[in-house]
Amino acid sequence: MSNAFYYEEMMEYSQGLACINDRYIHQGNLRWKYFESNEYRKLSDILPIEDYSTYIDVYMLAHYITGIIPDPYDEDDIADIEDIYAFVSDYIRNNELEDIHWESIINYSAEHKEATDEQDTEYDGIERLYNLIIPMKDELLNRTDTFCLY
Repeated sequence: MSNAFYYEEMMEYSQGLACINDRYIHQGNLRWKYFESNEYRKLSDILPIEDYSTYIDVYMLAHYITGIIPDPYDEDDIADIEDIYAFVSDYIRNNELEDIHWESIINYSAEHKEATDEQDTEYDGIERLYNLIIPMKDELLNRTDTFCLY
């Protein structure tokens, strides 16, 4: 599926959910901005259209860094991990993950936190992800630019 077609389908799906919460449109655009670089792993290669803009940030990141495609029928799916924040932190620290653009994750976390109202039901999760990523910023940025597909 081409990037343009995927984006159009994802946004159409998000706009259909806008009557529930317009956050999905903003979140989908923000993720597209930071996770679709041709030089690094693409989120659109991992998350299906219906999950791209709707997945809670920490689960999105967990799938993105592990490269595991969500499977609601799998009993061992990432969504079933009790302490997902500890899982993400440990996974980042214990794997090289050379095809991840860490600066994009850091910038996404910061921009998403700043753009989200503290009264939003998802704010706590966005802030927790931000507080997980930012302390590792220097460590993660030292990994940047060590891998490129071209």
